[in-house]
Amino acid sequence: MQSLPLFTHAQPQSIVAYREGRAITAQRFLRDAYELAHSLPPGRNLLNLCTDRYRFIVGLAAGLLTGRCSLLPPTHTPEVIRQMSAYAPDAFCVTDDADCAVELPLLFYREADTEPGPIAA
Repeated sequence: MQSLPLFTHAQPQSIVAYREGRAITAQRFLRDAYELAHSLPPGRNLLNLCTDRYRFIVGLAAGLLTGRCSLLPPTHTPEVIRQMSAYAPDAFCVTDDADCAVELPLLFYREADTEPGPIAA
């Protein structure tokens, strides 16, 4: 199987996103993605319900880094979630909503408030 880079920014300080008026560097994005990837529970299927766009893409990247399948149902109604659970019984949900009521194991997205140091390989 051929692998592709997560993105093509060559410098760690290249800006890859903006969030709340602040630039997010490639280094910060990779750090966030790897930190989330290391905190994901067992299971091959991930439902990403992060409403913040940056958190959503970090969740998507964490899934890619760990070989998980990101489930993207057309809606999040209880019936669709039940059907999805029947299809993917190991599914878990990553969310940034403290009041998320999805009936799946939940991982609340927590992020560091400080700019990270260098990424350890």
